[in-house]
Amino acid sequence: MNELKAFIELQYARGISVVRLRHNADNMDRYLCDGWLQSERLNSMPRCVLLVLNALSWILGCLSIGLSIYEFYYSDYHLIRASNIVGPFTGCFILGAAGILLVLVHSAGSTRVLKRSRTTLCIFSIAALINGIIFLSVGLWASNYSEKVGPEIAEMLSKLVRKYDETRLLITDETKFMNMIHFKLNCCGITGVSDFKGRWPLISCSPHPERRTGCLSMLKSALRLGLFRVGLCGFTGSVLQGFVAVFAILLMRWNRS
Repeated sequence: MNELKAFIELQYARGISVVRLRHNADNMDRYLCDGWLQSERLNSMPRCVLLVLNALSWILGCLSIGLSIYEFYYSDYHLIRASNIVGPFTGCFILGAAGILLVLVHSAGSTRVLKRSRTTLCIFSIAALINGIIFLSVGLWASNYSEKVGPEIAEMLSKLVRKYDETRLLITDETKFMNMIHFKLNCCGITGVSDFKGRWPLISCSPHPERRTGCLSMLKSALRLGLFRVGLCGFTGSVLQGFVAVFAILLMRWNRS
């Protein structure tokens, strides 16, 4: 209340009575109090919204980490990593890293937003924008890569079918890998059992091998579904971080005023 103190000293120097001085001080104090309350009411709404968005972002960060782990280790198409096909998992790596960053930023943001420091809000909004850009890049990558999964998977399966040999005493790694795909996806061959040309797998494609779907369509469907999950998480994160940045900037500007 430096302004109030200066006002009182100025009025007292002019010879105004103590009663009137107190009356003027009370009026000015009431005016400053009303202005402070009005500022608090204006700031409370964006601050509450920002805290809610902060909590949602923290939850999304945990989900992003969990989704990246699931896609890499437990999805229906995670077997293709054994064939050194790592392209479909690029988005999972980035999504997991972005999720960790999101959890760290918004864990600190939950406490720092209440401080209402302009510097803190500025850093927080910049971090939200960076996170939003990363999540947006993941979403764009997933939507673009989903159109390119067919040729890479078809080439891998063609190589496995060509080298498949179940008659050897010690079966090859390609035969083991193909059997693993058959058991995991309940499929057979590339487009069907006819791809093996009479030497179809006796164990992994039984029973009723002619009824089994080809592994190419199964892997493509599983991979596209996984990319859809990654892309959805990426686009959701980018939109959410955009809102976080907007409300952080609004709160920063209102605190300045």
